[in-house]
Amino acid sequence: MQIRLLKISEFDKLIDAIRKSWNPNHVYCRNPELLKYMVYNTPYRKDFCGNDEETTYFVMINKNKIIGYSGFIPLEGNLFGKTVAASTGTILKVDSNYKFSGLDLLQAEFNSDPCIHVGIGINSRVKRLYKALGWYTFDDFPRWIWTKNFDKLKKVFEIPECSYLNCLKNELKNNAFIDCKFDYFLEENKWNNFYNEEFAPKTIGVKRDYKFLKWRYIDYPFFDYKLLIIKNSSGKYKGLAVYRIENILNGKYRLGRILEFIYEDIDYGVKLAAELQTSVKDILFWDFYCLSSITALALERCGFIRLDSDESKKYIPTRFQPIDYEIMNIKGTVRLNNSTKKSINLVTDQQWYVTKGDADQDRPN
Repeated sequence: MQIRLLKISEFDKLIDAIRKSWNPNHVYCRNPELLKYMVYNTPYRKDFCGNDEETTYFVMINKNKIIGYSGFIPLEGNLFGKTVAASTGTILKVDSNYKFSGLDLLQAEFNSDPCIHVGIGINSRVKRLYKALGWYTFDDFPRWIWTKNFDKLKKVFEIPECSYLNCLKNELKNNAFIDCKFDYFLEENKWNNFYNEEFAPKTIGVKRDYKFLKWRYIDYPFFDYKLLIIKNSSGKYKGLAVYRIENILNGKYRLGRILEFIYEDIDYGVKLAAELQTSVKDILFWDFYCLSSITALALERCGFIRLDSDESKKYIPTRFQPIDYEIMNIKGTVRLNNSTKKSINLVTDQQWYVTKGDADQDRPN
């Protein structure tokens, strides 16, 4: 049995293995280019792989057959302003006849010992495995939502009058009085200066520099992501939102999916949120997934609420292509390697800036 990185020339074999052992209708089987973008067409691959032939997907091979696979996506991480090795992942699966070899697959994957690892969208079995390894896991990725027309939202998703969601505020709450202006084109040097000076020193997670944003959003060929940059009166960057519009129910309604929401202070954050709420028209509701509740403070000032009760989560799905009421929450994990754990007293959600953009969860389905 051999564990190694998959070669790009073997990519069809991986897709065939996913089709046979996972789901023949999985989006990666229907559109393999989605997966190839994450594990081959990435600016971080060459620093991790030995040559241009290798992807970052680990495979377990027995008698020339793929019996296990685990997607590893190397990235750059941010540890309170210091650049460190980081990673995220995608589908992990091992043939049931070799399930005890799954740890060997993970061990090979983490031989590089990245300082930070983020996993979003894991299933219950993988979560139990990660928890047994001492990783920090969560059952419910925090989600904030806002709607301008709650009556329409109630009708579309059949929300009863007694629902916790009735506390959604319809009115706008832009009470930040500062001079600012907005832009839609991200300048590399301006953004990196802002991120490195104002946001990175306060957070842990995948590094949100220009290189990451360009690969994950600006150049991403499968979604039309939009960028909204807030600047002060002299043109200095003060924050950024990355979002996309999703059409549901045969185009009858539009959703606003926020992937990144970064700002210097609460006033600029409120202005940024209010600009989204007022400038993008005909949105049924906005949502934002983020592990850090501090990041969402500006959104809460503008009427967003966190879905933090079981009763509130059972009405609004997270997947809409098609609408799926079976999976209503997102499980995940974050990991610090042992040497980093010793230098940090506690892993708290306030320090971790983790969104759906970290992994492969925001993708066509």
